[in-house]
Parts: sequence; C-alpha cells; structure tokens
Amino acid sequence: MRSSLPGIDRTGRTPAPPVPGTVTRRQEATFRAGLDVFTSVSAGCWLNAIGGTITVGDGCSFAGDVTISAAASVTLGREVLVARGVHISDHDHAFTDPGRPARRQGITNAAPVMVGDGAWLGHNVTVTAGVSIGRGAVIAAGAVVTRDVPSYSLAVGIPAQVVRSWAPVPPPP
Repeated sequence: MRSSLPGIDRTGRTPAPPVPGTVTRRQEATFRAGLDVFTSVSAGCWLNAIGGTITVGDGCSFAGDVTISAAASVTLGREVLVARGVHISDHDHAFTDPGRPARRQGITNAAPVMVGDGAWLGHNVTVTAGVSIGRGAVIAAGAVVTRDVPSYSLAVGIPAQVVRSWAPVPPPP
C-alpha cells in the first residue's frame, strides 16, 4: 500500500508517535467552490484539503501549477485572480525531531488563510499560515506573504511589505 497521507508510511504502517501539537492523520475535509470557478482552473493545479476546508468564491481564476493546501481553512473570496505557480498553505511541516525525517513528523502551526474579493496574487507568490489578504489587494510576483495585507494595497518582496495603498473606486452609476 502506498500513501501520501501524513502519519502513514509507504508500507501503510503508522510510524512512531507524532511530535506534540502536530496533525498526523487525514481527517474530514471539505472543498466548496462558487460559480464559474472550474471553467478557469488551468492544468497542474492541486487543491489539497488535509482535514481542513478550502472555499473558493464565485468567478475565481487559477492559472497553472497553483497549490492550495488546508489543514485548517483556506478561503478565497469572489473574483480572486491567482497567477501561475502560486502556493497557499495554512500550515507548516513539523521538523523538530532530529531522529525522524521531516516528512514523517506531520504538520503544525495550522491557522486559517483568507484572501479577499478581487485580490490578485501574482506569479509564484507564496501565502503562509494565518495570513489575511484584503479585498482588492495586489501581491507582486515572487512575494512571500507572512503577515496580513490590508485591502487595496500593493505588497512586494520577501517577506512581503506594503509599498502602496489606494482608496477603492466606486462603480459608475
């Protein structure tokens, strides 16, 4: 039996007890998608709910090779644009036990991720656990988001820093 589940090795046996505070087995998971999402999910995208919930709002668009992994929850609002190579994860891999490979130590630090309506995540952006990205925010290509980004802001760099903000423009009457 081959498995990629946390806490289960390739022989199907459960390895040594987990490091305290880690998740080591698959739990109930949920995926929710809004309208018009699957018409704009390109090749190579991987949505992985490991006991968590992934919620994708109406009209979101994923370019190729997007990874979303949830042990707690990842929520994308409506009309979020996700460019090629984006990685969103609401957890980390445990690695504190030097006597065991990291891949056998489960996951830790799970915390919800939220991306607001109309946000744009540029090419190869990484979004880490516990981050909220506001409505209409733009995350520049290659940025690593480790802290919250306010609505209507541009964040760039590693770690991502807000370099500009603007007021939303109301729609014409």
